[in-house]
Amino acid sequence: MKEIVEPTDWKSDPCTLRREAPSLRQLALDSPDTLIVTPSNQFYAFIRQEYNEYNRQTEPLAIVLPRSIDQLRQAVVYCSGHMPPIPMTIRGGGHDPYGRTVEPSAAQIDLRYFKWINILESKPSSSTATEKAVAVGPGITAIEMHRALDGAGLSAATGWAGSVGVVGWSCGGGYGLSSGAWGMGVDNILGAKVMQADGRIRDTRDDPDLLWAMRGAGQGNYGIIVELRIRVRPKPRYIAGTLVFSLQHAVKVLSGFQALLDEGLPTNFGGEMTINTTDALGPAINLYFTWICDSHSDAHVADGMNFKEKLLWRLQLAPLVDTVSETSTLAFHETLNQGIADSQHGYWDMASLTLARLTPEVIGVIMRNPAPTGGASAILVHHIHGRAVQPDDTASWSHRREHYVVSPCAIAPLDASPRQKQVTREWTQVIYREMLQTGQALRKGYWSMSRPENCDAIDFYGIDTVKRLTKLKQKLDPSNVFPFGLPRFNAKESQDERAHI
Repeated sequence: MKEIVEPTDWKSDPCTLRREAPSLRQLALDSPDTLIVTPSNQFYAFIRQEYNEYNRQTEPLAIVLPRSIDQLRQAVVYCSGHMPPIPMTIRGGGHDPYGRTVEPSAAQIDLRYFKWINILESKPSSSTATEKAVAVGPGITAIEMHRALDGAGLSAATGWAGSVGVVGWSCGGGYGLSSGAWGMGVDNILGAKVMQADGRIRDTRDDPDLLWAMRGAGQGNYGIIVELRIRVRPKPRYIAGTLVFSLQHAVKVLSGFQALLDEGLPTNFGGEMTINTTDALGPAINLYFTWICDSHSDAHVADGMNFKEKLLWRLQLAPLVDTVSETSTLAFHETLNQGIADSQHGYWDMASLTLARLTPEVIGVIMRNPAPTGGASAILVHHIHGRAVQPDDTASWSHRREHYVVSPCAIAPLDASPRQKQVTREWTQVIYREMLQTGQALRKGYWSMSRPENCDAIDFYGIDTVKRLTKLKQKLDPSNVFPFGLPRFNAKESQDERAHI
């Protein structure tokens, strides 16, 4: 294995910059401690690493890695003040399956050095004495935050994958296993500091409209988030594990889950699924069972275990594997993180749609199309209820009905043959197409996991929200130096107040 070069040894190369990104050469001279790399730089391959190798088909103008707020400000002011302005994309601590932070004409601002977390003092006027807040840097990932909070006796809402960036996940919606009890990522955003194109930092304490936008559409449109303040809670007693069922019982599992949902799921419960093919068990459904206890009493732990038994009784089915037990949020997310990390790096093909229900037609699509072997392909099923579906006019995120996000995700391994890659991509496309043909997909979708060509801002957010977001974009980024955020806005069509890909 190639030796990993320590970050302290990384440096810009004026020769490659002069040849490959001459517009950024002066920034390298003005800010010699800021790392700026292009493809010929000896460190570029390691710095540029992607989870999805298909995203390597396009390269950015250059990657800029500031190590401090001052270096970040210098880079932002330089790019926005250059004639013509150099557009910027923003990469936080995580990754995007579609590589939307890579644009050939743009400098990618890579925030991997901004990994910090500070526990904030609770204010006497706080609505509940049990809730606290932390301020996190834009480079921190979910598993890094879990590890930091666990030692302080705290816990926070995140998604499944530990390698996902906290800021991007939170600002773009944020589905997760704790959504029923704690809400989505957007529901836990308390504030942010955002660096504008002129280098000034705007705090959402002074701009309620910006806070509203951050809660659902804050992935890079309005500047660079240099601090996100999020709600955390005392570490609860926690029940979690995986229930594994054979795919041949998909009708029982999925229709039984839907029947429980129709009855009304407890907010304590989190139940989301992956449907894949394993070497040991073949085609299978993995149901991630979590239960956040209301208190530390044994009675509330018993409530969680009793609900698991109710779930199994409803399904009338014994799982092939049952790992559900009392654990901790950190321990369970470490387990999930390890399983995902072992298979993430490869050739991804992904799609996503939202559904109101798991109907017989939808279940039929799943049963007809088991995931291919030889990789880590799976159908991801996110589901929200409880706190996550409560209306909130302080957030631009507006998809507040109970629904599922169903995402076929095919991952061929790094050594995959052309045929393997073709098979996995075709499987993703068949699942997506057949799901659409049921006529049951909702207009609103989840931008973070949807193909760019399937994203429509008006469908996803609604015309009134798009108009308000566009006006704020005009106000905070009139020169459109951050043109590649999510959702994407077109400055040339701003007079029509329309957003589009």
